[in-house]
Amino acid sequence: MPWLEGEGDDSVLNQNIPELIDAKVCNLFEVDNHMWDLDVLNDLFDPGVVQRIVSIPLSDRDLSDKWYWKFEDKGHFNVKSCYRVLLCSGFLPTAEALARKRVFINAQCLICSSFEETDMHLLCYCSFAADCWRFSKLSVVNSQFSCSLAIICWHIWCNRNNKIWAQKSGIPSDVISAAEQQLAAWKIARSRRSDGHSGSAEKGDGMCRWQPPEVGWVKCNVDAALFGDDIGIGCVVRDHTGAVVQAKKMVIRGSFSPRTAEAIGIRKVLSWLKGWSKLVVELDAMDVVLGIRSPKREATDVVICDCAEMAKQFHNLKFCFVRRSANRAAHVMAHNASFTSGHQEWFSNFPKFLSFVIASDLIGIKFYFDSKKN
Repeated sequence: MPWLEGEGDDSVLNQNIPELIDAKVCNLFEVDNHMWDLDVLNDLFDPGVVQRIVSIPLSDRDLSDKWYWKFEDKGHFNVKSCYRVLLCSGFLPTAEALARKRVFINAQCLICSSFEETDMHLLCYCSFAADCWRFSKLSVVNSQFSCSLAIICWHIWCNRNNKIWAQKSGIPSDVISAAEQQLAAWKIARSRRSDGHSGSAEKGDGMCRWQPPEVGWVKCNVDAALFGDDIGIGCVVRDHTGAVVQAKKMVIRGSFSPRTAEAIGIRKVLSWLKGWSKLVVELDAMDVVLGIRSPKREATDVVICDCAEMAKQFHNLKFCFVRRSANRAAHVMAHNASFTSGHQEWFSNFPKFLSFVIASDLIGIKFYFDSKKN
């Protein structure tokens, strides 16, 4: 079963590791904990495989196994990413691709009978494909360009298969008509699915300057930084006067996408501040904020779902998206985590690199309100 992240073989080959015979992935977890057991991993696998394993984000909840599309951050399959992978990886079983796998068939394109059948020829340079693209009137200005591109490629490929297996070939206008009908149906289905179920922007989103929370509330700014094989998480909690209440930085092993790293940061913060009330959590990753807000999210988006479930345990909790300029305190804390092993926490005597940013934010607040008065 393929389950590894990153480049290389998707599966761990266990023929030479007796301990892995009939083993499950969960056997690599710490006992009674949803974390990879690094001692076990380092004993069984080489460092490259260990790094790929720890780069798989684990849920804090007990979940059943699900299929996950590794080419999308949210793990949800879509046609666009599928064709991007097929075209970039040479997965389409054209005559050329089959020949590379030592499966030799007639190498000539069966549509135009003029050139060798490669993926680029079949989808772009073949006279039939060229006519299809002309009929499509496809424009990069169109917001649905990527979706249209993928669906037209799919129908050109289907026409090729019909020619091989059913000795039937359509005309370019029919191929484009079928593609347009499918695209229209997909848009309708997608709009029905998303109606009322997607997160949306709220008042307070997009702030360019850090603003203190309301009296009686506290605000926690969060950010993540990527360090190759690790990520840094920075968290800074301030009250309505702008004074720092707590701060924390930590390093987590694993190579994650920026989106997943930000979501892991939120999950860590919610665990750290569990039991707090009247809390505002700010970060500069809009997609993460919208994902947590959305009442219907993909189950494969496990870290976002973890955050949403943990948020239910808080009384008066808000998530806000802000610009990087309003999240500088967490940003410098996350980047400074590269000098940390494990985690470091402050309740007083905050580090100088943080104090400088806090002072700058306070000056910015005073300048902002002074300008408003004038």
